[in-house]
Amino acid sequence: NYIALHGKSYNFTVPFGSIVRLFLLPHADQRQMFYVVYMDPPMRQGQTRYPFLIFLFQKEDTMDAELTLTEEELAEYKGKLTREVSGPVYEVLSRVMKAVTGRKIIVPGTFKSARSNSSISCSYRANHGLLYPLEKSFIFVHKPAIIIRLDEVT
Repeated sequence: NYIALHGKSYNFTVPFGSIVRLFLLPHADQRQMFYVVYMDPPMRQGQTRYPFLIFLFQKEDTMDAELTLTEEELAEYKGKLTREVSGPVYEVLSRVMKAVTGRKIIVPGTFKSARSNSSISCSYRANHGLLYPLEKSFIFVHKPAIIIRLDEVT
């Protein structure tokens, strides 16, 4: 019912119900993939709130995983999950997260920049990052991650 994140100093649990959106975004260098999890309510560490989890995966990294689920638990997912999952790490994570959260994964649409990227290099305040035009919104990644809905743009 939740994701457990364990770090050196802190442990976090993220309930599946608090995951609002999932994004899979190609990095501008074409060698990496961003996997972005948007949460509401956000994770908290002290007084600081973190509404986004951003994972960065190398495209060529692969994995083979065996899920430790019973046959009854696998049947709950109605064929969306199999006991053994393999492929690129970002695809394995995408398949598992999509099945357990029930959320669709948002990917860039048909937009391509002059360099054939799905993103535009830009800055927000003093932070450099990538802006991804999506079907119904924009997302700025890296620090701080921001979602801008198209209906908010004037």
